[in-house]
Amino acid sequence: MTTFIFIMSPEATSAQQTRMMSELEERFPQHDFLLGDVRFAGYERNILALLDDTGATPPNPKDVTEVIDFFRAAVDWIEDWKPS
Repeated sequence: MTTFIFIMSPEATSAQQTRMMSELEERFPQHDFLLGDVRFAGYERNILALLDDTGATPPNPKDVTEVIDFFRAAVDWIEDWKPS
């Protein structure tokens, strides 16, 4: 299991952030996801795999690529999505 942190644009609503979290958790239940703070300049609309210092196995590069690719594809339509 890998933990990812994602940051959406500052304009993203709470509902859009929740939607992204739900989409990620549904598609990749084997991983954990955290919502980052948009005040980290330069990281908006990005997702990163976190490494820990406990000696755990590094993330599988194929898994990381799949999550990043999905996030990049989904962030545009989720930020355009409006809850009904």
